[in-house]
Amino acid sequence: MGKKRESRRAPANGQPRGNKAKVRLAACPCGKEPEGLNIEAKGKYGTVMGSCCGEWSVEFLANYSQDKEAMLVKARAAWNAASRG
Repeated sequence: MGKKRESRRAPANGQPRGNKAKVRLAACPCGKEPEGLNIEAKGKYGTVMGSCCGEWSVEFLANYSQDKEAMLVKARAAWNAASRG
């Protein structure tokens, strides 16, 4: 039998592949802590939303990256650093 191919897509839970420790995400203004992040990135900027409500989003510099893991790191950093007050 052939080798099993690993998907290059980022996991739906907002965690990078191979990372055993779960990275904590900052709470959403809706009051819930999202289980993952929804990321849309096309071109220079991307948008990240929590999986909890989808009503609050943060824009981040995607810088035309095609690397899914790097995009996930940038999106998570933007989500956690965003002002919530």
